[in-house]
Amino acid sequence: MAISTSQHRASGQPEGGRDRTLLAALAVLWVLLLTSCATAPDAAAPPDDEDDPTGSQSLQPWVDDCRDAVAEVGLAGRVTYPEVLRGEVDHSSTYQVNLDLTGSDLPADEVLDNLNGTAAQAELRVQCVVGARLLPVGDGIEVGEDGDAEEFVYRRVSEAGFVEWGWTVTPVEPVDQEVRLELQPAVFTDAGLEGMPADAVVQFVTDVEVGSTLIQRVAHWFENDWVRLAGVAGVLGAALISVLVWGDEMVVLGRKLLGSLRGKDAVGRPKDGDAA
Repeated sequence: MAISTSQHRASGQPEGGRDRTLLAALAVLWVLLLTSCATAPDAAAPPDDEDDPTGSQSLQPWVDDCRDAVAEVGLAGRVTYPEVLRGEVDHSSTYQVNLDLTGSDLPADEVLDNLNGTAAQAELRVQCVVGARLLPVGDGIEVGEDGDAEEFVYRRVSEAGFVEWGWTVTPVEPVDQEVRLELQPAVFTDAGLEGMPADAVVQFVTDVEVGSTLIQRVAHWFENDWVRLAGVAGVLGAALISVLVWGDEMVVLGRKLLGSLRGKDAVGRPKDGDAA
């Protein structure tokens, strides 16, 4: 019995060792499986060593070149600006311009979502730096509040791939007005900022629809049109007086002529006694 017991224990020792080895191997495999699941790349995500070819990331090399002032090739962009802007007399409105280089397909009204009017878009080829200015057409509207409002405002293309400008526009007369947006590409050289030739300036005209009250329109009419109307009335009055005076003179002359003809007729007619 003692021998058989000893043999049983001796033969059972390897079986327990194999179980522990098997369990240890399974544990290692489970850890490796969990590790691989945690570190495996997402199939939907691009690899780490590749850049996203869409959106603003594709502009990064061009933006870097612009920052180093070595980019000389223009890039196709799209400018969104107000085609029609609505405002009130003596009330300022915001005029926004967006120049996008990311290839975004957003509609114009969504790019300028707070615009009180109608937005339009146009294709434009730009350099690293773009200058913009907004000019009033006529004296009935004011742009900005500083003395340098008519100077170009130059800005670099941001890493997000767009440039924005903004001005305040204030109608001062109760009639529709116009403003003119001018965009000018520019580059940086060792000598500093250099604008492109004047013929490279691109222009866009915006119609400003001005709302006003009846009192404002009447006051504007008396201030601007009454003088011209009075001048025209004066000329017409002088012409009428001349016609009346000339008419009176013609009447007097006609009467004198008629009287003269009657006198000659009486002198030339023989009397009844003489005829007998």
